[in-house]
Amino acid sequence: MNRIGRNDPCPCGSGKKYKHCHGALDAPRSKPGYEELRRLEYEAQLALEKLARRKYGAQYVETAWTDFITEFGEDLVDSTLRTSDLFERWMQYCWRHGDGQCLPELFFSGGGSRSDEDVARFIEATYSSPYSFFQVLASRSGQGMDLRDLLQNLDVSVAERAASSQCRPGDILFARVVTLEGISMFMGMGPMLLPATTCDSIIEYREWLEEDVGESPISADTMLELENDHHEEYLEQRNALLHRKIQMCNTDGDPLLFITLTWSIASQGDSFEVLKDLQQTVSEESDEELHAAAREDAGPGDPTLKIHWLKQRTPPSASKEASASRGTIPGDNILYATISIGVDTLTIEVNSERRADEARKMMKQRFGDKAVFLKMEAKSLEQLHTEQPHERTAEELDRERSLNDSPEARALIEEMMRRHWETWPDMPVPALRGMTPRNAARDPLGRELLESLLLDFEQKNAVVEAPLRVDVDALRKTLGMKGRGPRSRGREGGKTATRDYPVQE
Repeated sequence: MNRIGRNDPCPCGSGKKYKHCHGALDAPRSKPGYEELRRLEYEAQLALEKLARRKYGAQYVETAWTDFITEFGEDLVDSTLRTSDLFERWMQYCWRHGDGQCLPELFFSGGGSRSDEDVARFIEATYSSPYSFFQVLASRSGQGMDLRDLLQNLDVSVAERAASSQCRPGDILFARVVTLEGISMFMGMGPMLLPATTCDSIIEYREWLEEDVGESPISADTMLELENDHHEEYLEQRNALLHRKIQMCNTDGDPLLFITLTWSIASQGDSFEVLKDLQQTVSEESDEELHAAAREDAGPGDPTLKIHWLKQRTPPSASKEASASRGTIPGDNILYATISIGVDTLTIEVNSERRADEARKMMKQRFGDKAVFLKMEAKSLEQLHTEQPHERTAEELDRERSLNDSPEARALIEEMMRRHWETWPDMPVPALRGMTPRNAARDPLGRELLESLLLDFEQKNAVVEAPLRVDVDALRKTLGMKGRGPRSRGREGGKTATRDYPVQE
């Protein structure tokens, strides 16, 4: 067969020169770079917008926005999302009008012009790439990022200019990762980054999906079918962060509530004898030392005797292994309550409802009817701040700053930190679903949660002073966490799932 010249008439009978017709499609394409993909993204957006206006009228954006609110609910959708990339990409690639078709399906069924095959390939690649939650493992500012797909347990690298300058390791973002010609990039990113602490919630969502669809890992085809579910999960996570209230807890993990319990007693001396062991058993003070301290703590001229109800998690002589098994360090004590014994009344101050219940049980067991309960007063942390406003003077601030900056204070903090992190690998951690870090490192799910926790430590290191920083590298070495991520299946050759397009007959 004779070779067709570029300037010859195209054999298809279009009347155009071959180079301007099928010759353009047959010509070898050079591999597009990142900027070329972003150009195709813009041209694809224009093509889909043109199709939407022709099919649904000039008001199609308002129609899509109304449907977006209806789909996800007014409690999750606010006006700031109206101009977000998340909504615009949902409208272009996910929104289904009353006829049940989305814009890419209309495009490929003959509704759109396919004169530019590169644009068509970009639309197809985007439409075939599922949304997911991606945790940043490493970021190269102005160049790209290494990510872990939390829903599919995939590792992927993306080329990215702007986002790579804003994201830090540990951050979780919601987006599509579109791969074309071996280059991956973000599309339709959610406007709010999620912190590393939400990793467990995302994994819980993944576990629910895997159980519901009967797939583990979840296939790309199934991921595509669940696009609106993923959007809803992201919007719920975003909403929780926007409206979250920080809850302070005591060392038992109970919400802080400052409670004062009051009893009527017959004898101060007898009451002191009944209760002195609550401090003495832990402090190992003599009766004389304890009584003197009780007087001194009350203050000059105050006849009250103060006892500190102490609980010891491990004795000072305990081994590190025994301490770690109980989640503490040798010699670590808890101030459980403060007991003030007056001439005819006794008060116990605690910082949680659970401790208040324990205090009432203890008093009933030890005193029976010899102590009569009078009242209970409870105040939240906010109420205490409101009732006791105190603006510190410049002298108080200087004194506090001098104390914090003193070599002795820094040495004490460093020693406390060293002792804590030495035993931390063998302490149960709530963020690891109760596993110890050492055990989590040997468990697939635990290792995933542990990796996210270590990334969170790295983030916090950037905003705290040296004594409070965590030596994450040392922890990784101790736990055998040299490589990042739970497991890597990779995205081979940038392959994505495919969809069946409706064909116009």
